[in-house]
Amino acid sequence: MPANDRAALVETLIFSLDKPDASIDAEWLRVAEDRLADYHAEELEAVDAADVFAELGKKF
Repeated sequence: MPANDRAALVETLIFSLDKPDASIDAEWLRVAEDRLADYHAEELEAVDAADVFAELGKKF
């Protein structure tokens, strides 16, 4: 199979897997709203993005 045809097939497969799912979007929205509410209630503290990325850099 020519490279262009293989690339087109891969692209088609990827697009077929990447379809929006309203139930997943709704769940992520609920999680985000819960986390924001916890932050405002001071039950959750923020972590600086630079610290997060530095920690990830150590692991990977």
